[in-house]
Amino acid sequence: MTTTALLVGVLLLGTDQRLATATRAVVKPADALADDQPVAACVAARLTAATALENVAETDAEVTVTIYDASLGKHPKAKATVSLPDGTVLWQGGSKTRGFNLINRDMTCVLADDILSNLRNARRKARDANGSR
Repeated sequence: MTTTALLVGVLLLGTDQRLATATRAVVKPADALADDQPVAACVAARLTAATALENVAETDAEVTVTIYDASLGKHPKAKATVSLPDGTVLWQGGSKTRGFNLINRDMTCVLADDILSNLRNARRKARDANGSR
């Protein structure tokens, strides 16, 4: 079996339409001195292409994507939240990778791609649950 990644911890907190209708986001690491930083940088670079959220300055953002608990070590993983400026969490998700075919791959962006895929799916579910297609 050549599974490249295992999806874990995806949680859609209710079906808040603001997750689906947001258009501008800022991506931040919870800890700029930890592995959160490089994963957040990759998420930010790929955000628009993967989710249709424009990566903007914090002052212009409708939502904040926070990357936390990232580890690029022996068992790569990362978690993310999408929250409103008032701190209301709209979504939580994560990525934990496994598999021998991940050797010699840039795990930073593998984790980022999984998180973005999970976020895109959560935005789609929020849109569909609210009939705003």
